[in-house]
Amino acid sequence: SLAQLEAGQSRLTNEKNAAFRKLSEGQEQIDEALIELQANTLRFEEEKAEALHDIEEIPLLYFEVLVDGKDTQPWIDTLKTDDTFVRSFDQASFPGVTMISNVLSPIRVVSDIFPLLFFIAAAVIILISMSKNVENDRTQIAVMMALGYPRRRIMLVYLFYGWWAALLGSLGFALLGNRFIPEALLSIFTIRFSIPQIPIVYYPEFVLISAVLSLFFASIAILMALRHVLREIPAAAMRPKAPKNARNSFLERFPQLWGKFHYDTKLIIRNLLMGQTKLMLSSIGVVGALTLLIMGLSLRYSATNMIDQSIQSYKFEYALRLKEPVLEIDTLKLPIETSDLEKTKTINATLATSEDTIQLNLIEKHSDLLVLHTSDRKPITMLDNTVIIPKSMQIVYGLHVNDSLVLEIDDRIVTLKITHVNSQYLGKNVYISFGQAEKLGLDTETDRIFVSNSSKQVSEGEIQQMLADKQVLSVDTKQNMIDRSREILTMLNRIILIIIVSAASP
Repeated sequence: SLAQLEAGQSRLTNEKNAAFRKLSEGQEQIDEALIELQANTLRFEEEKAEALHDIEEIPLLYFEVLVDGKDTQPWIDTLKTDDTFVRSFDQASFPGVTMISNVLSPIRVVSDIFPLLFFIAAAVIILISMSKNVENDRTQIAVMMALGYPRRRIMLVYLFYGWWAALLGSLGFALLGNRFIPEALLSIFTIRFSIPQIPIVYYPEFVLISAVLSLFFASIAILMALRHVLREIPAAAMRPKAPKNARNSFLERFPQLWGKFHYDTKLIIRNLLMGQTKLMLSSIGVVGALTLLIMGLSLRYSATNMIDQSIQSYKFEYALRLKEPVLEIDTLKLPIETSDLEKTKTINATLATSEDTIQLNLIEKHSDLLVLHTSDRKPITMLDNTVIIPKSMQIVYGLHVNDSLVLEIDDRIVTLKITHVNSQYLGKNVYISFGQAEKLGLDTETDRIFVSNSSKQVSEGEIQQMLADKQVLSVDTKQNMIDRSREILTMLNRIILIIIVSAASP
């Protein structure tokens, strides 16, 4: 009807007017919000400019002093009393220096052992060779003594012969070793570490020391070879040397056992007893050669075993470095499909007992992407109270399970109770959980993440997708880590070859 139509139009007009009023109010709110946004944006830009200016001014407020010297601690203690002092860092506390020091530690041990073995083996060889030459020249030496040649002059003839051999060998191989061995070692380090170009430097003092030691050992060996002949009178020395008296062996005290030996066996046993000195010297040379051979092969086996165990510990496919450190990774979204994410962190620490620098590694509780193993290859489950030290620290510092490990971290003393010893014989890496680090009050923010994808395979497309993500700084893969380890092992084979060749020289 007409009345209903008019009522509907009136209601429509009222609702239309109400909608326009709401629209007008909303527009007013939008305008106010835009004005506020512009004001906040202007204030943000002003505060941002001020913050950037403050950041630029920081280098002017603080400066770094590099100190070179052996005994700088008194100077640092005096500097700490100044109000402008912030903190100091020892060179050994830097991660790169720590890692290189851990790699160099076994090489230092080998470098202490090798020269001693080489000099002893060389002295034994010279003694055996000169004893044989003197024995062959026995009659000639006696004739010269009978003709009036002084014994000192005869002695100098053989000494000069040995000195020339010692000088040629020591100087030649010292120069060659100074050239090729550092190149082999540097080729290993340049693969594993990013270090500047290091020139090959010859050290005359070490060459001189090796020459002097060679002359010393050669002189002692030659004098020992000549001592009996020069003591005899010429007439006695011209006669053939009397055979040594045969000595009964210890085995001859047991007639039943001695009677079972063949005649050739009995003769060999008695000849060995008659030449005990030569037997001992020959044994020293053989033992030295075997020691070098075993050391070279053991070094190869140990390096291979260490790399294989490290590879078995890696259960992840990617290792990411984020642009900004994070506290939790639950909200971390990556552009690839992942099956597991775990964070890790490395903190530099100092042993309170020895002031040696170690690396404290934080991994997650019940970690599945980094699984350490004991010496008997059993996996170690990471719990809140788990503290894992490497086998190398157990050997060097005498630490065992249930012992206390006292560390100094950022001028704070932290005490840990050792629960496990893993199978690593290289480095000083201690592992604890993030939960235990939080209880100790350590900073647990980290920018290192382990990633496992659903396919358990590495894809170049996934690497490019992660590199394109604004959160990711760099991407490393497990295969790249394995390849670098294999390259180190390939370079290490050069040193092992030198050791094996050296073992063949005696």
